[in-house]
Amino acid sequence: MRSRRHRRARGHDRRARPGPSGCTVALERRTLPGEQIDDVEQEITDLLDACRRLDPALEAAARTLLVRDPFEIAETVPFVGLVRDAAVEVLERAEERDA
Repeated sequence: MRSRRHRRARGHDRRARPGPSGCTVALERRTLPGEQIDDVEQEITDLLDACRRLDPALEAAARTLLVRDPFEIAETVPFVGLVRDAAVEVLERAEERDA
């Protein structure tokens, strides 16, 4: 973070602080019930567009390597109730602790 703020203060002069010529970022984004792959790809495109607005020199591309249907389970399955109850208990304890 310190380096980034320093560059911003100097007007993003890339020559002042040489860095790697490129990198690869792997992102895993699970789909939710009802979502389509087009929705997810648009979300990633929007994210890259926002990054490009912050740094017009950014060269970035995205590609989809794997698509799986979202996992879904009926709310009536006992396991769902167990997880819900456990989550409520943990969240209530955190809320009490942070109060």
